[in-house]
Amino acid sequence: MPETEHTKEDVIRRGKDIYAHALRARLEPAQNGRFVAIDVASGDSEVADEVLQAVDRLRARRPGVLPYVHRVGYPAAYKLGGRFQVRQRP
Repeated sequence: MPETEHTKEDVIRRGKDIYAHALRARLEPAQNGRFVAIDVASGDSEVADEVLQAVDRLRARRPGVLPYVHRVGYPAAYKLGGRFQVRQRP
């Protein structure tokens, strides 16, 4: 368990904020479709083709990390029915 306790809502809010302000411009569109694991405490991140690869790499560098996972170029990491379309940024 991570040393610092965070609520689920806090992890999501902080992860989305870090992605939007620090990672999106650097990752999209070149990394679209890949997964980014973000340490919500430090802002450190790892990108990989699979969720577990990204999380494992991040945890190797930052044991006890509480990761937020985002699929680059998509509104969510996974979908439940329907289809996602990659967002085109102006």
